[in-house]
Amino acid sequence: MAHHILFATLKLDISGGIRWPFIFEMMISSMFVGQILLATIMVLKKSIGPCVLAAAAFVPTWFFRSAMRDRYLIPFNDVGLFQTSLLDGWDTAEPESAATREERRR
Repeated sequence: MAHHILFATLKLDISGGIRWPFIFEMMISSMFVGQILLATIMVLKKSIGPCVLAAAAFVPTWFFRSAMRDRYLIPFNDVGLFQTSLLDGWDTAEPESAATREERRR
């Protein structure tokens, strides 16, 4: 019941989270800048061990960013296309294979 009440007042001016990819990129970029600055400060203080540890955090952050973009960016962008296809009169009740959806998306 709560689900139906929640979506009963859907507003047209809501963006649907279109800025989330930008916010994610800004957060990851800030983390990269922080890690680079921390490693640079450690080099200037001639602390090689902590510098290596600070620079090593760059690699998992990069892999996390790549994994999240590969997994969520395309489906996130496709959600808007699916919702707007309802306005075009596309019948979503018909079953469709994943290959057909992927071909139409391209």
